Amino acid sequence: MRILILAGKALDKEQVDRLFGDTEYEMVRYSSVSRGVRRLDKGLWNIVILAPGPEDTTWCRAITRIREEYGLSVILLAAKGVAGVEEQALEAGAVDAFEFGSVTPKEFARTLRLLNRQVELETKSAGGHTMADWIEKTGRLGSWEMDAEGRTTWSDGFREILGDAMGLLSEEFTSIRQFVLPEDLEIYDAANRATFEQGWRLILSTVSRAWMGEFGICTCIGGWNLIRAAM
Repeated sequence: MRILILAGKALDKEQVDRLFGDTEYEMVRYSSVSRGVRRLDKGLWNIVILAPGPEDTTWCRAITRIREEYGLSVILLAAKGVAGVEEQALEAGAVDAFEFGSVTPKEFARTLRLLNRQVELETKSAGGHTMADWIEKTGRLGSWEMDAEGRTTWSDGFREILGDAMGLLSEEFTSIRQFVLPEDLEIYDAANRATFEQGWRLILSTVSRAWMGEFGICTCIGGWNLIRAAM
């Protein structure tokens, strides 16, 4: 896990070392932390920690930029005595906010552990997507997505598999049926019924539900109204 600290000019490095313990980091100082955001173009970072000086009001804008432009997790270490900082930081997109000098190494380490776990999970997930992309490019896998109106979008993997015959597919999901072996049509039709007529309903939350069938998961809202389907 690579951590970059964008700090104010007067930040006490000894205090930072005590807070981080054995965790490695790189720190760069600026008169305003927002000026350091472009530093992210020069390295691969997982977490950015903003530690602005008491007069620096650019940190809120910096959090938003880092989240929107780089998609990185941000922690704010605010100067002592600045009111309302935590709420503002969380609203801007920070994962946590502390008052520098008040947060204990144990509290800070807990947040870092959680973020490290998140980074590990995202890395594994990205690896899975990369493998899926590779499989599609080699012509071994095709996937599809269907919108609420029933229009189907076929992946590039289908194009690799079908070649010139790709033109025979339409936005109708049933257009793929023509490529199914005659002896497999009964299985195909049964799987369609399981997906779109029967399936297994899953309650994900009070407003979000899913319909899981043999072809994948259809996301629904309210009274099982289809909003998206994907394989």
